[in-house]
This record gives sequence, structure tokens and C-alpha cells, in this order.
Amino acid sequence: MKENVNQKLLVKFKSDLQKVGGCLKGSDRNSISAAYKLFIEYAFEMVCEKWVTLNVNEDVADGAIFIRKKDIVHGYEQSGCDFVLGDALLSYFYLVKASEPFEDIFTMLHEEFLLTGLKGDGLGQFFTASDISYLIGELILTDDSAAKHEFSDDCCGAGSLKLGVMKGRYRENPDAFKTMNVEFTDIDEFACKSAFIQVVASIIAHEIPINQVRVFNSNILSQWGKPGQLMVGLRSPDRVPVSSIKPGNLKAFEKVSALCKTSLKRTREAAAS
Repeated sequence: MKENVNQKLLVKFKSDLQKVGGCLKGSDRNSISAAYKLFIEYAFEMVCEKWVTLNVNEDVADGAIFIRKKDIVHGYEQSGCDFVLGDALLSYFYLVKASEPFEDIFTMLHEEFLLTGLKGDGLGQFFTASDISYLIGELILTDDSAAKHEFSDDCCGAGSLKLGVMKGRYRENPDAFKTMNVEFTDIDEFACKSAFIQVVASIIAHEIPINQVRVFNSNILSQWGKPGQLMVGLRSPDRVPVSSIKPGNLKAFEKVSALCKTSLKRTREAAAS
């Protein structure tokens, strides 16, 4: 039954992405790939805003930290598609909430919308299927070693491999996430954003406190260890995070949708009020 519900929610999400495509102008009009790229930009910004709203209190020294690169491009601000993007984001959050924590949603869509038929052209990307990622996660989690609290992926794509590990770890021991550190690296900024969204959306939707998440947009072979490679990073507060999500409803996501249908400036004003 749950699979049927999730499938309907996935269809709704993809339908809303098509509406984003219909809102675009010029050669991108009705392009699902352009709509998907714009959605990822938008969702990245809104997920960042939502996490900060729920976890960062500048008047309280509780260890909460949020850092992001200043020169991240916000192309959606000029698109004029805020309303349909907000609807798509709300559909995505409904899907995340209905799914198991750390379910991989974007890898399949990334393959479908962006990589099909390219045969490795461009950055030569081939993303790991989510079922294989989960199997690898099961094989990795063989004991209660310290390694279970430190996860990193140097070519993360949309986060599939580590999402599989995190999914298995959460099933096994949800409390372990309070001390867990997760690190992603990829040369593709779009992939970095996708991975970050998937992890943090699950954290928000399922009220999961996680110690630290860091994402590096860099070439791991030539730029490892060099300054300025951190794209976004967060550390949860020492207190239990305050969440606006109540059991049995999605009021938090209705609020997110309302915020998403405003400009970034108005979103920040609303979050601060």
C-alpha cells in the first residue's frame, strides 16, 4: 500500500516538474531537463533556509553552525517560476515524508532527465542505482565500529551510495545519527546540491538530529585539501532540534510551500519574523 502511495506522490512530483518546464521561456520552454535543474537550484536554497530556521538561533550558543559558499548561482530568481517551483518543492517534501528516511529519489530522476543517451559524455557520469547502493550499505554495516559514525564519498553524484549506507544505519540504530558525520565531494556543483538536498530534506522531514554534514564541490584528485572547496556545511545544535513537524500532519511543509512562493528576500524576512 505504501509503495502505491509513494508511486502516486512520485508521479505528482514529476507532473509538477513538467509545469515548471511550461513556465520557462525561450529554448528551455517545456524542457524537463531544464526544469529539473532549476528545481534543484531552488530546492537547495529553500532547504538551506528551512534548516537554518529550525536549528540556528543567533542568541543561543548551542553549537549550531551553518556555512555556505557565497558565490553559489541562484538562476531561479530570474526565471519568474517561483509559484510552480514552490508547488514542486511541496510535492517533493510530501514524497520524502512518505518515504523511508534517506530514500534515494534524485538518482533515478537524474538518470532519466539528464543522463539518458549521453553514454558518459560530459563529465562521464554514471550514477549507482539505489538498490545497489542499499546492498553495499548492508555489506558495509557489519559491526558497531567507529567507522559507522564517519561516512564520506569522494564522487558522490546525487548521494546514492551514502544514502544507502545511511538508510541501513538508520534502520539499525537511529540514535547513532546524533554523532554521525557525513561528507560528500563531487566535481559537479549540481550533483553536490542534489546530494545535500536529499540528506537534509530527510533530516527535516523525519526529525533526525545528525551531528555534521559537509559538501565539497571540488576535484578530489587535484584540489583535495586546498582551501575554498567547501560548498555548504552544517552542524546540528547540541540541544534537540526544534521542528515544526507534528506527528500525523505536514503543516511544516505547507509553511515551506508558502515561503517558497516568495522571493528569496521575502523568504528570509518571513523566516526571521
